[in-house]
Amino acid sequence: MRPSADLESVTMTVWHVQQHEPITWEMFLEIDEDIRRDMEVVDGFVVPREQRGRDHQKVGTRLSLALEQAAVERVRQSGRGEGYETNTEVDVLLWDVPPTARKPDAVLHRRTPEFEQLSIERYALTDGSHRYTHIATTHRDMGPVAVTATDPFAIEILWQHLEAAPRV
Repeated sequence: MRPSADLESVTMTVWHVQQHEPITWEMFLEIDEDIRRDMEVVDGFVVPREQRGRDHQKVGTRLSLALEQAAVERVRQSGRGEGYETNTEVDVLLWDVPPTARKPDAVLHRRTPEFEQLSIERYALTDGSHRYTHIATTHRDMGPVAVTATDPFAIEILWQHLEAAPRV
């Protein structure tokens, strides 16, 4: 079954540098983040990232959620203050020389102490033009509710449920 046109999105990013020699990890990180998100580096050469279909993305999301749930259970059982977090769509440096960095579907790692200011922008299809309209922006300092919506169904998501490493 093919998704309807309003649910389908195709992103094409082109890196206009022809490589004759391998690059370093630092050089890869200097590439604009919007361009780099669709790339990986393998043995020092920038390659386009494999396009992932909807089924692949759904499995990756479920894998990430299962890893996070297992990590929370581990922390509860151990009674220690260790923390883990899961991520998707992040560069993971596998080795330095020559640099190889991939973007796994799900990553589980120990929590880092960095704090990131979370904000959410909501967009929706509001008319027949197939264009998205900005609905709302929320920030953590606006209250405990991150997202509230009624369409296509009622949902309320609290900021505490979106923390990088959920509390146990």
